[in-house]
Amino acid sequence: MPLEFELKISLPNININVSDKLHGEISRVATIIIQHPYILMKKVITYGTFDLFHFGHLELLRRAKELGEFLVVAVSTDEFNIKKGKKCIYPFEHRIKIVEAIQYVDKVIPEENWEQKRRDILSNKIQIFTIGNDWKGEFDELSDICDIIYIDRTKGLSTSNLKDNLASGN
Repeated sequence: MPLEFELKISLPNININVSDKLHGEISRVATIIIQHPYILMKKVITYGTFDLFHFGHLELLRRAKELGEFLVVAVSTDEFNIKKGKKCIYPFEHRIKIVEAIQYVDKVIPEENWEQKRRDILSNKIQIFTIGNDWKGEFDELSDICDIIYIDRTKGLSTSNLKDNLASGN
């Protein structure tokens, strides 16, 4: 009498219902995992302008990376910053290169508008959205698709304060 069983395997991008084909299907899943190990990684995303990159930015990225194994960072474009009323010292092309060079960052994407966050989370298979606690409560509507974590800011450090100090000569 043959052994009857049912096994369901669910991984991001992979749904398998195995019945009597266990060996072949598990081999297929193992091959996919070996070829694409990132599918099992906990993925985190954060957003920012990252102008005048400073220690506070570095700490945000370090702490975001500690929440998972793969960190996606969305850097605000110059056009989006204009819409937000921000004026950057460094152009987008420089800011994105700086962020790409940080060891904690695995992938960098442009942030072009407020509405893209949901799409970014879904298309990058993100489990955790994180951002500085100065945004606390602003992105809670995303909690239906991922965990939301507001990270404490590094005390006394902000790009706005740096710009103000530079403008006043301090």
